[in-house]
Amino acid sequence: MFTAGRSLGRRNQPESARARNQFNLQLLHEKLRFRPRDRVDLKLTDNGRELVGEIQLGKPAKKQQKITAILFDHTLLFVYSKRKGKNQYIKAYRRPMTLQLLVILEVGKVIPSWTITQLSSILCWPSGIRETKTEEGLPIMLRCLGKAGYDLTLYATNLAARDRWLGLIEKAQRRLRARADFFTTAILSSNIFEGMWRINSLTPYDGGRVYLLGTNSGVYLVDYINGGQIPKRVLAVANVAQVGILKEYRLLLVLSDATLTSYPLLALGSDEWTSTVTPKVIHNQCNFFKTGSFLGRQMLCCVRNSAISTTIEVFEFDKGYFPFRVSSVKFLRTKLCLSCDNGFETLSLETFELQSLLDQADPSLDFLPQKKKIMPIHIESLDEDFLLNYSEFSFFIDRNGWRMQPEWLIDWEGVPQSFGISRPWILAFEPNFIEFRNIENKVVHYLANKNIRMLHSSPNEMIFAHQGREGEDSVTVINLYGYNRLREMLSYIPICGVPVMSSGTLESL
Repeated sequence: MFTAGRSLGRRNQPESARARNQFNLQLLHEKLRFRPRDRVDLKLTDNGRELVGEIQLGKPAKKQQKITAILFDHTLLFVYSKRKGKNQYIKAYRRPMTLQLLVILEVGKVIPSWTITQLSSILCWPSGIRETKTEEGLPIMLRCLGKAGYDLTLYATNLAARDRWLGLIEKAQRRLRARADFFTTAILSSNIFEGMWRINSLTPYDGGRVYLLGTNSGVYLVDYINGGQIPKRVLAVANVAQVGILKEYRLLLVLSDATLTSYPLLALGSDEWTSTVTPKVIHNQCNFFKTGSFLGRQMLCCVRNSAISTTIEVFEFDKGYFPFRVSSVKFLRTKLCLSCDNGFETLSLETFELQSLLDQADPSLDFLPQKKKIMPIHIESLDEDFLLNYSEFSFFIDRNGWRMQPEWLIDWEGVPQSFGISRPWILAFEPNFIEFRNIENKVVHYLANKNIRMLHSSPNEMIFAHQGREGEDSVTVINLYGYNRLREMLSYIPICGVPVMSSGTLESL
């Protein structure tokens, strides 16, 4: 269909190759047609876009029509020729596959397991797959991740053609990953929590020099600066769902089996602390808790959900009952913001009155009530505005609840379960990949892995758990300002003392 792949290989004719590449891209841009549900803006006329190569592949069940797979520097497109009257055009066979969300499959499994340390070999395949020739040819089994993702099997005519094609895809993916120079990753723990041990929560301690991990077998202390050390178990508590710290009161908070308990932080991790510490029960019916600041004081909020309602108790203030389920809580300057079944609600801590965060008089918000399955997940205060993050999209509103820049909307490729903000980047975490979006220049990047759960978010770093190569839980740190530089800075910071306890009713916890 095109000869760009061969032309680009002629190093003695770089100008000719570049011109042919631009010509083919423009021709494809003009002749390409999509089904409405598969329509994607491939940005074929953007500067630097490259048509890497193409291959003719067979369809399953001995169908005569051949599919042309066209590889660009950013995506994989499947097309076939079609004539209508005297006009011939190019029809998209399926929705294009973004290279960063593309994996190669073998029957019944992914090759290999997705891990941060093995991203460079995500398209490697074992020798056994080379022998699986069928009547249709040698299969190429592809999977595109995301809410619009799908599996596709096409057939190459011979082994050499298939190996060359998969090699081109792997090389293009590596080039894409090399462009992501705005963040670095580092393994915090790996090959430690084996079998059924699961990491459920993480909180920084001692200025970020160490971390506390909540697992189903207890609370562990991990030294971030001196990497490679085995985590030390400081509490033998089963089924820890969440850990947190109240710095102002020098308390470690542990949620286990719906019971929230506090422990003194003094001498945390020492043998004497483990044997002499006396826990105190704060709440015995708690699904999750949230700490934050209100009017200059550190607060603790406990949330208890039932099938159709929620009870919220804010210590030092009051307790309220609400006829809906709450999935997350955010401390704002003067209120709490609740993510619940029917949207984002603000809760006054002084009167415990609820008010919708969105102004229903805004006509640009009319699309929201029609999307019953869209869940509000996270809100972030940025300057004088709010960024609202849902399970399918994100947008800005002002302080009056009106949508800002109605044409600005992030339509997430996946179905995020949690979010992290490090301006200008928004990170959306879903089980199979992390989606990076730049709110200023619209740059998009993806980081694939397996069974992803966000554990901690701050302006400097994001920390998430994922399944390692052997099926164990691992923890990885994403630093958007350079991991090595941050580690060097932290190595010169002396260990800070624990803040002095302030007066307040939480002292009795």
